[in-house]
Amino acid sequence: MFRRISEYDPQGAAGSRGARWFRAQARRFAAALADVDGATGIEYGLIVGGIAIAILATVFAIGSQMDAMFSFIASLMKSSFQKI
Repeated sequence: MFRRISEYDPQGAAGSRGARWFRAQARRFAAALADVDGATGIEYGLIVGGIAIAILATVFAIGSQMDAMFSFIASLMKSSFQKI
């Protein structure tokens, strides 16, 4: 997958500070590609997003009916408190 550092630097500076930094970055990049823990976080984020969309769709679908029901309950409560 990765070429040897000597292929990038034919003058033989494979032990230089820049070459060591490059090898370390290449190892970190390879480890990040092999790591699958981040995928789990993304999957959870997608699940939460789907649940949020389902909740919003439900609220918008029955929102006017809920408004009418609560207005009716409020009017019943108002009339019953006036009788007291």
